[in-house]
Amino acid sequence: MKIYKFFDWSLTDDESGLDEEAYQKLIKFCCDICEVVSFVIIEPSICSKKIQESLGKFSIPHPQNITYKFHYYDINGEWLGFSPVYYYRVCPELCQLLLNSATGIFDWVGYTYPEDPTFYRSDGSVFFTSTTHEGILTLMPRENEDVSDIISCENWLEKVI
Repeated sequence: MKIYKFFDWSLTDDESGLDEEAYQKLIKFCCDICEVVSFVIIEPSICSKKIQESLGKFSIPHPQNITYKFHYYDINGEWLGFSPVYYYRVCPELCQLLLNSATGIFDWVGYTYPEDPTFYRSDGSVFFTSTTHEGILTLMPRENEDVSDIISCENWLEKVI
């Protein structure tokens, strides 16, 4: 199996190689093959109410077939448990919301926006996951999922496992 990692530690410039067009391609592909997306919302009280309300229309309970866990650490690296994760049904309206709410994947960072979007296939397996505040993206395509259009920018690294 091949996985692809994208690293962008700058997060402060537009040189990441993942521009708005690449973001649009990524989100559209994720929406085409996945049924669920999750976000981590560390502090719901300071996260954008508008975004939370918009996403809330698509909210679903934690699907039982999704076993992927987000770990939460403090500034000293101490494990604090599992991060608060919220799950949403992927549909054309949700896809459009994601496309209209951000110009890049790294807009989904911080306490004012939900962060770390992860897209799951119908069987609960992860297709795409991110740790956006760290500048790390991971694609885990299957043999029949052609991601060549997504990984065409230079910061994607291939790893065979």
